[in-house]
Parts: sequence; C-alpha cells; structure tokens
Amino acid sequence: MINEDVNFVLDIDGVILDYVSGFMSWMRERQGLQTIVAPDKIERYDLSPYFHRDGKQITFSEFRERVSQFSLTEEFKHIPAFEGAEEFLQELSNSGFKIHAVTSCGNEVAAKSRKYCLERYVGWQSNWPLHVLPLGASKQAILSKFPKGRTFFLDDLHSNIQDARKVGLTAIWHKSAPETVYRDIGEGDVLDETHTGSWTELKQKLEDHLIRLPASPDQSFTVGNHSALIG
Repeated sequence: MINEDVNFVLDIDGVILDYVSGFMSWMRERQGLQTIVAPDKIERYDLSPYFHRDGKQITFSEFRERVSQFSLTEEFKHIPAFEGAEEFLQELSNSGFKIHAVTSCGNEVAAKSRKYCLERYVGWQSNWPLHVLPLGASKQAILSKFPKGRTFFLDDLHSNIQDARKVGLTAIWHKSAPETVYRDIGEGDVLDETHTGSWTELKQKLEDHLIRLPASPDQSFTVGNHSALIG
C-alpha cells in the first residue's frame, strides 16, 4: 500500500495546469501554426483539427509528434496553473490528506520539467509524491496500488475516472476548464454524471464523499479532521 491514511491523488493537466493553453501557445509561437479556436472552446481530445498550416488541417500523427516534442521544451516547464490551484492544494495539505499526483506526461526529461513547473507555480512540496508515466499511458496500474476506500482520485478525463473506479477508488470527474468536454472520446455521452467545474463545486463533492468515508482503523483521520477543507 502507498499510504495507510487518506490519499488524494490528482491528475495534473486539465486540473492543476492549463496544458491546452500552454500547448496551443507553443504551437502558434514556436511552430508557426494557426489555431482556429480559443482554448476554452475545445471539444476534442484530439486537437489536430484546431491547428492549420496554410489553411490546411494538420494530421493526427503530426499532432501526436508535436505533443511529444512539447514535453521536451523549455516551455513545458512554464505551463500556466489554473487560478486557485495552489490554494486548493494547500487546503488539502492543511486538512491532513496525503497528496499524490499521477501524470502521463513523458520521459525523465519531461518528469523533471513537470516537477519544476509544479514547484514554481503551485508550491508543490517535496513530500508530495509525483508519479510520472510515459506519454499517454494508462494510469490504472499505478492507481491499483492505492488503498481502496481510503483514496480519492481527481481527473479531467472521464476514461481515467472509469479506470480508477475499476480498481476501487473514489473518483471525482473535475475540469478546471469546465467547458472543455471531449466529445470525440465519448464525454458528451456521460454528461448526466455532472463534472465539477470550480474549486467550490469540487470541495462540496468531496465533502459529500467524506461523510460516507469509513473511519480509519486508528481513528487518526475522521470527517472532522477534514472539515477545514470544506468549510
């Protein structure tokens, strides 16, 4: 088991860092591509239709190659954080949660850049483990190592939420860019499961789950210990 108390495991892109805005800026400014939509109007996980060169859409294979290249750039170390992300993380920490991040962002170079970015822009602490997986890799295997019933998982992709639930975790679908629903990977079909789109909504959702959280065997974590996060 990774932790015997209460874990809060976060995805990074789309939750803490505004990856789409950072990537689109890099594509325009460094790659000379035109973008035909603002970052907050994205409706596809496959971003290739939004990038054009001389009026022609780039291919999916080129898009994937650019994603890989971006993870190795200096700009990857400076992806903007969503407003309120740092304060939310601090509230989690102050409330006694064991904070982890699981992010599928690339190789060791990308991992170092990600850590630098988090430390600089959201005050990521040295005792908060950062689990970095290969670009686009499934998170299900690493999530299965966390204790069932004592772990909350947060992600902006509904497919990752489903994987977390398959291994018994309590998963909350959250989008810090709430209008970004990826309809090309089926998220438009599950909107009956309302995702949270603000830190206030997220904390209310978390409170609802904490009320049903089983008591810790040693009683060191109870709902009362976490009330500072919610109140």
